[in-house]
Amino acid sequence: MNGTLSNQNRRSPGRTLLLSSLIGLFLITALLVIVALFGTKDQFDRAKEMLPILVGLITAVLAAAMAFYFPKKE
Repeated sequence: MNGTLSNQNRRSPGRTLLLSSLIGLFLITALLVIVALFGTKDQFDRAKEMLPILVGLITAVLAAAMAFYFPKKE
């Protein structure tokens, strides 16, 4: 029982990080759509310029979370 409890505690931060990065990516996409619908062309162009930076950051966090959450088979 102690082995399963420690294994669950070890995976919990990875699951949280994975879900939070996926939610972040979804929110960035939703904000870009909102700016596209209700903002000016200049605001949309500025948002598009920031998009690669934000996606690059979230992708790195997502890759780290997946590496932590899905352990290698021994």
